[in-house]
Amino acid sequence: MQRNVSFCAQVPSIQDHTTTLVQVYERIIKSKARGGPKSLQRLPAPWRITFDTNPDDCNFACVMCEEHSGFSTKQAQRKEAKQRRRRMDIALIEQTVKECAPEGTREIVSTLMA
Repeated sequence: MQRNVSFCAQVPSIQDHTTTLVQVYERIIKSKARGGPKSLQRLPAPWRITFDTNPDDCNFACVMCEEHSGFSTKQAQRKEAKQRRRRMDIALIEQTVKECAPEGTREIVSTLMA
């Protein structure tokens, strides 16, 4: 099967990617109908929490970034509206960890956006 490829030779087209995902979901659904894997276990807390602590401070311009890509207008809109840079309050992080760690959260990730 010849695959359609987007602007980058390593990235499948959205059509091919969607078709592949639908096939994966169909296999899972059929497997469950035949008595395959049971439903996923619900955890009392997320196993990993990622804090995006300072999204407005990044000094990169990654093409896929919704904040800083050359295609994004978010930072220009923030500046035009005279909004301060967003910075997560450390107290919020501390409270979240305090509540989730005893419930099974095993991993805390801080993305510093630069």
